Amino acid sequence: MPSIFNKQLTSYEVSNFQASTLNYDSSLRLTLADPDHTVSIEFPGSAPVDNVNIGGGLSTVKVNSHCFDEFYHMLQTESPVYFTAYEFGDLRFVGLSTDAEGTGEGFQYPNAWSRVSLFDAETVLAPFLLTCVHARVVKNLINQKMSAYQEESA
Repeated sequence: MPSIFNKQLTSYEVSNFQASTLNYDSSLRLTLADPDHTVSIEFPGSAPVDNVNIGGGLSTVKVNSHCFDEFYHMLQTESPVYFTAYEFGDLRFVGLSTDAEGTGEGFQYPNAWSRVSLFDAETVLAPFLLTCVHARVVKNLINQKMSAYQEESA
């Protein structure tokens, strides 16, 4: 039951390409604080069921392509960033997370309720919502609440 749990990243590389022999066109290469371990995250259109392959010095994981922007955004804007991946039987998981942070990052709205921004949904809640799918749902809920509040205020 191989796993990488909450390992801090020290650097990353981004690749975007088109190749007739590959089923993905974007990848991230992460260097973990453990200097002997690198993680390659591939972003195919649809991740296979067996999407986690943890090895001794190199691990390869596959994440749906619609998650690329969220993963890349977190790498660009957050520090420190942690990587977690595991496979326990049929249970497989891949995620990035940050340390807990205070609120108030991102665009500031003029009133207290709507001060939660899309950026906050990703960064402040990321330690608890490790997958991009959950972060996307939270963003949509916040957008709905902000739209409703703005309509009421108008």
